[in-house]
Amino acid sequence: MDSRQRRAVERGRIIGMCEAGYSISDIVGKTARIRAAVERNPFTNSVSVREQLGQDVSDRTIKRRLHESGY
Repeated sequence: MDSRQRRAVERGRIIGMCEAGYSISDIVGKTARIRAAVERNPFTNSVSVREQLGQDVSDRTIKRRLHESGY
């Protein structure tokens, strides 16, 4: 996937989250908290991250965000 395709996919996700009622700051904040949790404990998994942070997203979403961030 090239950078143009990645931008289109990310834009689609942001639009979908906005339509679901999330603000842009909510979207950015959730992603930042997920990254920070993994930096604190790099051997954790998506289920543990979701439980630690009390995120209302699926395990798959957490995995995607981490993969997109290079983890």
